[in-house]
Amino acid sequence: MGQLFKIIGCIIYFSFTFMSDLKAQKVSVQKKSSKWAWNIKGGYNIAQFRPFKPLPDTISRNVRRKMGFLAGISVNHQFTDIFSAELGAFYAGKGASFGFPNGDNLIFPENERPILFQLDYIEMPLLAKFRLPQRKLYLSSFAGIVPSYLIASKLILPQVNHKLGAITYEVINWDETYHFDLGISVGAGLQLKVGRGQFILVDLHYTMGTRNIASTTENGRNEVWGIMIGFGF
Repeated sequence: MGQLFKIIGCIIYFSFTFMSDLKAQKVSVQKKSSKWAWNIKGGYNIAQFRPFKPLPDTISRNVRRKMGFLAGISVNHQFTDIFSAELGAFYAGKGASFGFPNGDNLIFPENERPILFQLDYIEMPLLAKFRLPQRKLYLSSFAGIVPSYLIASKLILPQVNHKLGAITYEVINWDETYHFDLGISVGAGLQLKVGRGQFILVDLHYTMGTRNIASTTENGRNEVWGIMIGFGF
């Protein structure tokens, strides 16, 4: 019991210390502390499926990353010069690629037939952001949650025509996928001030999904590296 009171006392002490620091920081800020800003950003995702448990070597060796497009808009509320919160809405192309041996060396130089999983989401990231102001250049880091809603899921299967030596692709709807995902995201970025209240933005983030992608498979969860460039105003 005594140990518990010590822990509670430490929590109260550090809480008051933290609040005092915030109050001192607020007083020291000369500029207006509350500020809204809009950001328009676009870029690319590098995605794959991360299994919840190890896959057999024959499968894991064939997993490939897949490129996807990423674009949208967000609104940022700057509480102080250091801390802000951001809410966005983005289209995000995710999925994965698998390559399996097929022996068609003339058509597939790497001796594998790629199978694509195309997942299209609407993401709504909610992020806490911290930045270090350096005149016109700001270094920032952020973390938060990324609720996502699936709007389309497809399998893209290559079909080989041996007579013509050509490849066609068959698109199949993947109906077993879940419509909702929740990701945990961390990242860092740069803000370059180019005018009064205007910035050029560059963000790099990593997002790991927390839910299984499909109900009938054990493909695992979405794992995504993303880079975005944009403009804030």
